[in-house]
Amino acid sequence: MFRSALKPRLNRFWTDEDGAVTVDWVMVTAGVVALSIAVLNLVGDSSMELTKKVSTEMSTAAVASYTIK
Repeated sequence: MFRSALKPRLNRFWTDEDGAVTVDWVMVTAGVVALSIAVLNLVGDSSMELTKKVSTEMSTAAVASYTIK
């Protein structure tokens, strides 16, 4: 009895594709996140160097001062 009731439910479960789109989007999102992390790791060091150079230049730059009479 248990076996005969279970077989149609298992068949319906294996042939149902309603959740397949969700799995696809999860995989695409995971791929985008992984790619973003990889790009940030590649660009991160050089951007920090550039930030330090710009900071040094800005801190040593002479700023003109004007007095309004």
